[in-house]
Amino acid sequence: MLQLKNVKDPWFLLGLKNLHYPLQVRGQQRMWQLPSAFWTCWMFRHSLVLCIGLANLIQPITHVALGKWKQLRDGIRTKAKYKRLLIRPSLTKEELEREREERNKKWKMKEMNNITTRESNTYQILLFTESWLGHSINDPQLIQNLPYNIIRSDRQSKKGGGVCVFLAKNISFLKIDIPKNKNFDLCAFDIFDSKTISKHRFILVYRPPSLTNFDENLDLLDQLSILGSVNFSTTILGDLNLPKINWDTKSSTNLNQTEKCFLELSNQLELTQMITFPTRENNVLDILLTYTPHIITNIQSLPPFSQNDHISDHLSFKFQLCFSQEQQTSLTKLDYKNANYDNINTYLSYIDWNNVFSYSTEIDAQYQSFINIIKTAIHLYTPIKKSKSLISKLPKHIQSMIINRDKLFSQYQNTQIIEKINQTSQKIDMEIQRYYRNRENSKMSKIETKYDFVANFLKNKKTNIPTLIDEENNPIFKDNEKAEQIAIFIEKTQTKQSSHYNITLKNPQQKINNIDISELNVFELLSNLSNKINESSDNIPEYFLKKCSATLAYPLYYLFSKSFISSELPEKWKEAIIVPIPKIVNSSSPNDYRPISLLSPISKIMEKIIYAQLVKFIETNNILPDSQHGFRTSKSVTSQLLETFNDLTNSIENKEIVDVIYFDYRKAFDSISHKKLLDKLTNFGVTGALHKWITSYLSNRKFKVKIQTSFSNTKSIISGVPQGSILGPLLFILYISDLPEKCKTKGVEIKLFADDLKAYYISKPSPSFSSTLQNFISKLEIYSTQNDLILSTEKCKVLHIGRQNPNSQYSLYNSLISSIQKEESIRDLGVYFQSNLKWDSHINIIVSKAKKVMFTIIKSLKTNNPDILLNLYKIYIRPIIEFASPIFNPYLKKDIEHIETISSKISYPFIPRIIRNFPNRFTPNQALKNRSKFFPQNYTWICQNQSK
Repeated sequence: MLQLKNVKDPWFLLGLKNLHYPLQVRGQQRMWQLPSAFWTCWMFRHSLVLCIGLANLIQPITHVALGKWKQLRDGIRTKAKYKRLLIRPSLTKEELEREREERNKKWKMKEMNNITTRESNTYQILLFTESWLGHSINDPQLIQNLPYNIIRSDRQSKKGGGVCVFLAKNISFLKIDIPKNKNFDLCAFDIFDSKTISKHRFILVYRPPSLTNFDENLDLLDQLSILGSVNFSTTILGDLNLPKINWDTKSSTNLNQTEKCFLELSNQLELTQMITFPTRENNVLDILLTYTPHIITNIQSLPPFSQNDHISDHLSFKFQLCFSQEQQTSLTKLDYKNANYDNINTYLSYIDWNNVFSYSTEIDAQYQSFINIIKTAIHLYTPIKKSKSLISKLPKHIQSMIINRDKLFSQYQNTQIIEKINQTSQKIDMEIQRYYRNRENSKMSKIETKYDFVANFLKNKKTNIPTLIDEENNPIFKDNEKAEQIAIFIEKTQTKQSSHYNITLKNPQQKINNIDISELNVFELLSNLSNKINESSDNIPEYFLKKCSATLAYPLYYLFSKSFISSELPEKWKEAIIVPIPKIVNSSSPNDYRPISLLSPISKIMEKIIYAQLVKFIETNNILPDSQHGFRTSKSVTSQLLETFNDLTNSIENKEIVDVIYFDYRKAFDSISHKKLLDKLTNFGVTGALHKWITSYLSNRKFKVKIQTSFSNTKSIISGVPQGSILGPLLFILYISDLPEKCKTKGVEIKLFADDLKAYYISKPSPSFSSTLQNFISKLEIYSTQNDLILSTEKCKVLHIGRQNPNSQYSLYNSLISSIQKEESIRDLGVYFQSNLKWDSHINIIVSKAKKVMFTIIKSLKTNNPDILLNLYKIYIRPIIEFASPIFNPYLKKDIEHIETISSKISYPFIPRIIRNFPNRFTPNQALKNRSKFFPQNYTWICQNQSK
């Protein structure tokens, strides 16, 4: 509490820090007691004094407290000398510094978004120094939906700093890995000329003016020297903050040791300074040092990025680089959403499908006839539209304002002109912000665009592949060559069948050899397809099939029946298009791309028919082991972890010790042997026509990799189950269903979720404790070898639980399995386990992730619609907290409060927006009541909801 005693004739003006806090004022003669969460200001007759505020949280607001505060406020205002007094908190020096940093970050990012948006149709490369970015701002939040890749180097320890580069997606580039340094910021990349295949290196540097230590400057010089010492042209640009250097004369007189070294470096690398005009006041602080001046032309100074001095006090500049690049062509595609489906269905209803299919008995020929008729109908009644340009164009009136401002800048030395430039720039910023708001409102108002719009900020879905490096260290920047390189890598990951082990065939009593297919079933499956305009080998999207479900049910029923009876599949059903998705941003290795397989939606309908009846047979006959929880009805991640956690907690209560070993199979779905899988299916009772159809389904499959509009050569698939299919996961868990029995070891519990395997042993402490699990590992090695599965030794881990645990070591393929240390955690199906079975690590991780998503949404969206904000909270934030909540329901107060910080933190930015823009709909008190509905404070409430 803050106490003010013996204040003579004060007028108090009290302001709330937030509407979430109450005001409790008690008057006792000349002493006032004020809640310390309030910021207080009092006035004497001739002076104004600001009082410090302390930050203790107090109870939520009440009607009584709010009423008293309003009465007191109104009374004070009638007496106050100054009617329009702005009250803001008095903060400590550290708090003021943090507030300033956050404000600058916000404005920097806002201005960076303005620049990238308005200049995306003008500049191919945008380079920023002092970017002020940090780990809380992710790449998609910066790029949004703009046609850029991003390279950045953020300041790690100190405030400010950082460098950032935006490169147009049609530029072939290669990022150079540079060790991080806390004293300066540096990034580098090579760009490639698409015609001459030559390359040019750019090095962007920011040296802060506070870098006065000579040894630290030497570190920067060493890095620049290493990066610049290449056998092709180099350009160093950025901000060195060395105003004394005269780059024209290159005179070393009156220079200190650091400045002389930088001048010597430019001479050593034979670099020429291209900036001849001052960039800050009368100083040349920014550099454009290049080895090849002839390829850099038309250098011009530009106004600062913003008229806010806290954002930029430097002039910017632009230049042209004489380099060839791939031109982006305007593409056209079919507009399935606006097709005339009435005419299409009428056209298809007049087709005599029996007559069409009578011309050939081969399934391939019949399916091709079907596809030809479908494509004719599409051609007749489906309009063509141009693909949306990757370039984000601003409205014409904003473009005109920008052109006008740039013309005024030619008279920048005139004071009156400078003021006019400032006013024009402010108007441009206001218009751009209005454009953002209108675009956001338009996107968020439509259900078909709302979630894609939000996803642009949260995750970069673009499949643009940067320059790759082949095995001979040569760059690959053409899309067709990139696709071929990734296809070759995928082909190498396949496993050739080993011939030394054969499965003994059995004659099971229960068998399934036939599948029932009906026209009604086909129609229902077609009607329940999604509205995706997906790509496949036969170029017929799910949306089209759904719209034509009534007229296509019979011909597809005929084709499915023909395929099953003849045990043959059309070749198009066996062909996959693979779209590589990067695991790591801007990676140059084909190994760092996850293959996403796109199959024909028609073939997947056939798979669904077979899957439903095959699963029913498998579950009825208990073919799958109880330890397998993946891809099964009534089983899930939660069910598996509940069983595991129950065993582990019981062992602690019984004062036993546990060792849990987590195994990882390398490319498990791509490695299984087709012959052995088919033999196992025979032993399970899958025989007759169904077995023959699955044999054809697995054999002679092919794939090709697609990048943008280019494809690789077609490659064969010799092992594994089809990725992206309906039957693939089921076939895989059937393939490893004998693992628990083959590796059965007394006392060892096995838990499976698809290919995720863990085994644990619970026992009282004994000298032979580790031998049991080691025996299991030996059996697992033999089983894996016999079934063409490869265990990844470096990814296998062991978790030791129990106070008296001897922390035994285990070996796999003669290599030691690494142990999880006490302070570490291991991710088990999305939940992080520690050796003490506490949830500190898991809760810290999910809270951090939820906050990151929350702040990304808050910073990226400007909407004030409460329904949208609350809807986004439920869709993107709550699932992060609630995932597997029955497992880790916390019981410690600190853990509960840590999770509850998410709902309290998100209510601060959301509810003020709601109150401010919907005053008639929500009073402060109603908003707080609604907060308890939408942002639950009690974590037990979440768990109860999860279990319902």
